Amino acid sequence: MKVKIELPGREPFLREYEDSVCIRDIADELQTGQPYRFVCARFDRHLRRLNDVITRSGTLELLDMRDSDGKMCYQASLTLLFCKAVRDVAGKDVTVRVNNSLSKGLYITLKGVAIDEALVEKISGRMREITELKIPIEHRLVDHEGFVDELKVLKREDLLEWFEMTPDLENIHLYTIQDCMWAFSDAVVPDTGYIDLFELSVYKFGVLLRFPHTLNPSVVPPFQEQKIIYDAFSEERQWSKVTGIRVASDLNRVILNNE
Repeated sequence: MKVKIELPGREPFLREYEDSVCIRDIADELQTGQPYRFVCARFDRHLRRLNDVITRSGTLELLDMRDSDGKMCYQASLTLLFCKAVRDVAGKDVTVRVNNSLSKGLYITLKGVAIDEALVEKISGRMREITELKIPIEHRLVDHEGFVDELKVLKREDLLEWFEMTPDLENIHLYTIQDCMWAFSDAVVPDTGYIDLFELSVYKFGVLLRFPHTLNPSVVPPFQEQKIIYDAFSEERQWSKVTGIRVASDLNRVILNNE
């Protein structure tokens, strides 16, 4: 089979493979000389993980964090890494809520544990330990019923109600780092060794998880206060508490029950 390969900043070229080939093998072979590490790919314009296997001819784009899909891949992978570290440090009963983008990162709150500098330092340290271990990030595709069962076992009532109201959502991509699971629509990296650039700090009532930007994927950019954005999302969260409407499933419940 023939695969047209497109790399950032280079002219496309053709490679031939006998049968099937893992995208990661191609990425590893072509990584030398590239300024930034490949994190995911597009095959015939469809987003693919590096662990995916190509079985037919087509066009393969290898993506680093300069690409928007590459950035989202890194962000999703880093979120899962953070959840795993929280689980290891603070216990499995702590709930992680990713609230919104803020200051070139994510503003995250934790339910079930008090946030302070000592806790955040432990979580950050555990994240770095996990990246050094290069633990594989496993992928599973489950149907709607299977995912609802998973949520019941995990006691994720916040997500359970939403998914029970979306029976038309047939396939869900589950990603795990050992005993920690998360659902993403984005691709993720093959293992935790790919996501070693980040900064974690206490911010307001939660934590700020920051990572490289598309303009320079090799460094975490300096912190920039975005008070207006934080205040806007904070007001939205306060309104959600008052109305009891936090996610789409809450709004569906209000409408169905004529509340």
